[in-house]
Amino acid sequence: MTHRLEQLTIAVTQSPGSALVTIGGEIDVASVSSLRRCFTQCMDEGCTDITLEMSGVSFMDSSGIAALLMLNHELEELDGALTLSNPSRAVMKVLDITALSSLFTITNREETDTVA
Repeated sequence: MTHRLEQLTIAVTQSPGSALVTIGGEIDVASVSSLRRCFTQCMDEGCTDITLEMSGVSFMDSSGIAALLMLNHELEELDGALTLSNPSRAVMKVLDITALSSLFTITNREETDTVA
């Protein structure tokens, strides 16, 4: 399944109990509802482990942070896990400024930090 908005692209690949959600573009107040619907659909279909591939995210505001925090909380209640994979510099900047990066499992962060 792929959803396209002017600012956001979401592609989902599911396997039993898990989902890889590849996100590109801007996560902001105008696009976050589509992202939340995607998360809800994944959980409704039995996914308790969700990986968000975020290398293509060019911008994220506080509504994006709120969506990530909500998803993280909901998955923890289901004994699941949220992983942020390859977060872009834009994502890491927001997470670091808000001091929230330690709340998430982040993979390949070293590569992200060294990108020029």
